[in-house]
Amino acid sequence: MTARIKKRARRGFTLIELLIVMTIIGVLSGSLLLTMGSSTDKAEATRIVTDLNSLRLAAGLYYADNAGSTLSPDITRLKAYVTAPEKLSGDQYEFKAGENAGQWFVGCKIASQPQGVRDSLKKMAANNGLRNGVTSADNDVYDGGASGVYIRVR
Repeated sequence: MTARIKKRARRGFTLIELLIVMTIIGVLSGSLLLTMGSSTDKAEATRIVTDLNSLRLAAGLYYADNAGSTLSPDITRLKAYVTAPEKLSGDQYEFKAGENAGQWFVGCKIASQPQGVRDSLKKMAANNGLRNGVTSADNDVYDGGASGVYIRVR
């Protein structure tokens, strides 16, 4: 009789064991989703900073090719100097004159971006020269605002 009970107990897992394993898998997958969400925001912020730096370099090339002419706030002229211009949407990026003569900025409108992206941009602002607007003030470091983020061209 005991041999029959032992055989029966070895055939599979109990309901409690299966529930414990499913709970552990659920907790691990939930924590993984939280981690993946923040890395997606950081990746998007990094893409924005990279695009702004590409546009800044493109503005320098445009200015060098058209020596003697003034820069014009037209983002489509800069796209000719970028490797993958199709990735830069014209309605998201802009080229603006600064408040002082001879100052130019490229910017990205980020109102449609989630708060996580803006927080990541705020953390990256000091190291990458990101600004709130097109002012000449040195303390105008990007603070996580929703309107846009700019980088100085010249």
